[in-house]
Amino acid sequence: MPSEELLELVGNENDIATALERALFLAGHSAHNIGFQCGGLSVQVQGVDGNDQFQHGTSVKQGFEVIAGNDLFTYFNGLNATGDYTDQGLETTKEYAPKAE
Repeated sequence: MPSEELLELVGNENDIATALERALFLAGHSAHNIGFQCGGLSVQVQGVDGNDQFQHGTSVKQGFEVIAGNDLFTYFNGLNATGDYTDQGLETTKEYAPKAE
């Protein structure tokens, strides 16, 4: 299923093959938080944070891992929900970002 969804996003199978050959970098605190990706609203409860309540859900980070694999995909969470970050987190992000295409 993930490759079919990617096909809808990029347009055709050749684009998928090209996209899967590129290094990907994903950053941010919500990338691996299904509760935040639901906008904090779900059938179960309002204000859900995290992945525990979504046993059958997939976060953006997990989706990228399935599609791209760990060799081409890097995730770093150097930012918290309030937008604060550390100098070390910023430097790590600056290190990872240029390696992605």
